[in-house]
Amino acid sequence: MKETRFAFTHDELLRVVKESFEKGIKAVGIKENPAHNYSTIDCLMAGFAVFTFKFPSLLKFDEMRDDEGWAKKNLAQLFRIQATHCDA
Repeated sequence: MKETRFAFTHDELLRVVKESFEKGIKAVGIKENPAHNYSTIDCLMAGFAVFTFKFPSLLKFDEMRDDEGWAKKNLAQLFRIQATHCDA
């Protein structure tokens, strides 16, 4: 069996996406606001999760996140999201 190339692993994909988000945040000059409970990178990674899980809308994502205990664990483990926000 052929060995999977490292560049095609989930961890490597997340690293590249997160690095790209961080570069974009820095290039635009967005600063973290200590008064907010959620980091900018967590918000962007949650958006990436919505598209990865193929949710039809942000509302469906919020409903799943709030109703399902496994969803928060998956977001934390798969996307390394500390805290997820809602769009309410």
